[in-house]
Amino acid sequence: MKGSFHDAFKGLKNLRKNGINLPVIVTVTKDNLKKDIKNFNFLINNGLKEIKYSPVYDSIKDNFSISNEDWFGYLKNIVLKT
Repeated sequence: MKGSFHDAFKGLKNLRKNGINLPVIVTVTKDNLKKDIKNFNFLINNGLKEIKYSPVYDSIKDNFSISNEDWFGYLKNIVLKT
């Protein structure tokens, strides 16, 4: 399955070229949990200044959801390492 990131980022860059600056939302899942600083720096280095985070929680065990401990660790890494 192909992700939507590249298409969405291409669209975002086109909007920015035309003076439209939008916030971005980072969905935090098990897949990108350990890429916290890399993803944050990528967004900042590409001129994005309004970044919102949306952690995926679920009441059942699945392949995407993170725990409260994971989420707080993610935030702590971004704050302490940037």
